Amino acid sequence: MLTRSWLEWFWGAFLCSPDEGLDPRVSPARAKDLRGLAPAAVVTAEHHPLADQGSKYAARLRDTGVHVQHIPVPGAVHGFLSFTRDVDLSRNVVNRLAVEIRHAFP
Repeated sequence: MLTRSWLEWFWGAFLCSPDEGLDPRVSPARAKDLRGLAPAAVVTAEHHPLADQGSKYAARLRDTGVHVQHIPVPGAVHGFLSFTRDVDLSRNVVNRLAVEIRHAFP
């Protein structure tokens, strides 16, 4: 499973310097103002090291007036959406996301 140490490794591989992580284009939750952003769907897997951050981001979007659908997924781990062929839970979340996209682009 994805661990904090793996996240730190990926973060280091993704960024040229640690300071880049402060840029809202890299970490949208760091933006001072989220008003005017497009509607969003935020999926958080219960057993993902960043699940709390995703939940806080969804709440912040909502508090700012951005339409957001937060989909917390109990029991899920990082990468669970890649199991749609074999896991009902994964298929159900992808179907919910499809509904959100359908509503966003009528």
